[in-house]
Amino acid sequence: MEFIAFVVAGLIGLWLIKAFMAAIDGSSKQTEKTTIRKEPLLGKIRGNGEFDQEVVGESNYQNAIDHAVSCTGKKHGPWETEAVLRLEDDNPYDEQAVAVHIGPKVVGYLSKKDARRYRKMLESNNLAAGNYIVDAKIFGGGEKSYGVWLDIEIA
Repeated sequence: MEFIAFVVAGLIGLWLIKAFMAAIDGSSKQTEKTTIRKEPLLGKIRGNGEFDQEVVGESNYQNAIDHAVSCTGKKHGPWETEAVLRLEDDNPYDEQAVAVHIGPKVVGYLSKKDARRYRKMLESNNLAAGNYIVDAKIFGGGEKSYGVWLDIEIA
């Protein structure tokens, strides 16, 4: 009898876990939009060390940038890290958007003009469309908003 009660309790526990996981899968669109897809990285694009490529829209992703900063283990900036540039052909606002990810989260975008220039650069250098790593620096923090700059030359 105790064995049957143990099995029933286990099945109820599994059912609760499954229900909880289903609730997580139905989480907010904000989380789904800011998580990077499981697409392969195609390589690293090296810049000139100037970190003069601006990222836009960071004000919408301050929590994601704060998380990236905390992962560096460094208390004071600027913080150097790597970012992934991801083509967002399915972006509802701009089918040529290029998202900037640090870790699994979006931290901003290339401007509309720079996104198009970046895509042309990939094409003119015979690089496949996809996710590429670039070096990044995060500035600000504390009482200031964070800003992200990339070490990539977009011709």
